[in-house]
Amino acid sequence: MHTVLDHYLPKSLYPHFSCHPYNLIPVCYFCNSSVKGEKDPLIDGQNQRQPLPRSALPYGNIDLSSHTYLDIEVKQSSSPITINALLTRPDKPEELAEGELQRALEILARVYDIPERWQRASDTISEALFRRIRQFLGRSSTMATALPTGFDAPHEVNNLLEQLLFYLSDKDEDLRKDPYAFAMTWILVALINEYVQPAIEAQKDRQTNIGYDAPNYDPSLLKEFVSWFGQDLGKNDERAGKARNLLKVPHYRS
Repeated sequence: MHTVLDHYLPKSLYPHFSCHPYNLIPVCYFCNSSVKGEKDPLIDGQNQRQPLPRSALPYGNIDLSSHTYLDIEVKQSSSPITINALLTRPDKPEELAEGELQRALEILARVYDIPERWQRASDTISEALFRRIRQFLGRSSTMATALPTGFDAPHEVNNLLEQLLFYLSDKDEDLRKDPYAFAMTWILVALINEYVQPAIEAQKDRQTNIGYDAPNYDPSLLKEFVSWFGQDLGKNDERAGKARNLLKVPHYRS
């Protein structure tokens, strides 16, 4: 992602901070001009002005990606994936001053309309995630020996999706490069918890309990994931031929 530095506190309202380096943050043109505009981050939801140290430097004091998570629902028939609120991670709040994180989340929602904008783009985000999953699983050949038995499929899916989860959530990988990486991270968490882990638990129960009936969960998504495994196997020549045909299309001058 290519972005620019722009003013967190609008220079029309705070001209004395227009050149201050602490007031220049990385932000894309759309977020700054069409979403944030002239909104004042120092004015809270009750229209009260907050002290400057509490609201300035949105990326300096709190690493929101490490302290928050997205509440995701994946079982609504009308909307398969629903993005809800940004919530405080239970493993992190002790590191923050009281109320500091909530103020940061309030500013993010009021000034940048997050996570509501992610919810409106949930279909786009979900499609991007499923493309990533398909590419990630398709490059794997680990299922070549596991598929005939069928016992290792849920474990293989889980192990590889956990690796993809790392790449999406790591600051040196996707998190600082893809604008939807944070949202995709928590959608993937929900998919693993709702579809993959139940299959693993059902498999364990089948192996230990004779006559066990599988729990009431939908295995269709797991089956879809399994069908994407090893797509590169046996089709390399075909794909290479199609790629070479595409390379011949443009007419380059010698």
